[in-house]
Formats: sequence, C-alpha cells, structure tokens
Amino acid sequence: RFTLSDGEGTPNGVFVGERKGSVNVAYYPYENIKGVGDGILNVYLPFVQEWREGTFAQGAYPMMGVSSSDVMDFKNLCSVLKVSLKGNDPVNSIIFRSASEDVKVAGNATVATGFSSVPCLEMTSDAVSEVSLMCNGIALNETVATDFYIVLPAQTYTGGFTLEIVGPSGVMTKTADGDIVMERSQLRAIPEFVYEPEALVEPSDEFEGEGTQQSPFLINNV
Repeated sequence: RFTLSDGEGTPNGVFVGERKGSVNVAYYPYENIKGVGDGILNVYLPFVQEWREGTFAQGAYPMMGVSSSDVMDFKNLCSVLKVSLKGNDPVNSIIFRSASEDVKVAGNATVATGFSSVPCLEMTSDAVSEVSLMCNGIALNETVATDFYIVLPAQTYTGGFTLEIVGPSGVMTKTADGDIVMERSQLRAIPEFVYEPEALVEPSDEFEGEGTQQSPFLINNV
C-alpha cells in the first residue's frame, strides 16, 4: 500500500511505500483489490456509490498502472454517466440498471496486467447489472440543474439502460434504448430533465431518441 505525500489536487503525485519486485502493478483504490495471479488483477466495483458535489465520490473511479521504474503512468478504467436534474423534490438515490442482465456494472472484475497501451477492465459472470448512487436527500433547484455522476465499466450497454430516481415523494424512471457505448476515460452526459416523481411511471416516460448511441447523449472527453 502506497500513500500520497505530495501533489494532491494536481495531475502528478508523489507516493511513498515499499516496492516489491522489478515490475510493479498499481491499482487505485487499494481497498478494492481482491488479489493478483497469473497476469490477472482481481478487483471489485462497489454496488453503492456516494454522491459528491461536482464530481464522483472519492475512490469511485478506478485507475491502474504498470511500470518497471519509479514513474507510474496511471490509466482510467471506467466511464462516467452524468445525470442533470431540476425540480423541487429532493433525491435520495439514483439506481442504474442495464437493460441486459448479461451487462454487469458492479461486483467482481478482472484486469490483465500485461496490456500494451491501455488496460481493460472486465466484469465477471457473478457481478450484477445494477449500481446505486446514494444521494441522501440532495435538494434540487427548479431553474439550475444539479449534476449526479455515476461511474460505470467501459463497455457496450446492449439494449441501453434504465435510471430510477428515488425520493421521498416517489419514483421516476427514465430509459435509454439501443446499444450505448461507454468508453474508458470518457464522460457521457444525459440532457438535463425535471425530476417529477410519480407513484406509477408511464411507459412513454423515456429519453428522446432511441436506437443510436449518439442520441440523446453528448460525449465529452475527460
């Protein structure tokens, strides 16, 4: 385990700890490493993420690096979905569900340590297709959108996904249809909408556009 000694809040950091071996494999966050062997790093993506203003929760966005020197170049492993909400009801949680049960988003995953350029995180078969962003009653504004960030594995979301926004007044569901590609180290932003909780959500309550990964998403590199 290494700890940051200098460079907090900057792209470059100095870490202190005891190196082992001639080739070093590093993963952040340390707490989510399950084991390593045969060129595979076994890791874990939490089922629950915590809301943080303006970004994702600390430790929610995994990174990995491999180096034979004292300089380690970390690479992001996941993608980020940005959800922007307006309204006058607070939000307790946002639940992300893959349309296909075969598309996993939380639980056990592996990363090959012998990658040539960028690492690739792959979810295992015992992972799950749902992850929750806990917001603990975050108040919304009727004129200025509040942003919520959900960290997701970089992969193709076959058939799209569903967002379930939960608050004390009820639940609202939004769906995105069609195959959607979430790329490593990228942010995908859903056009902002108004959170209107209902006891029963009508089937027509969907994002505009379907069947393409360009609509209704805006893609920005992180």
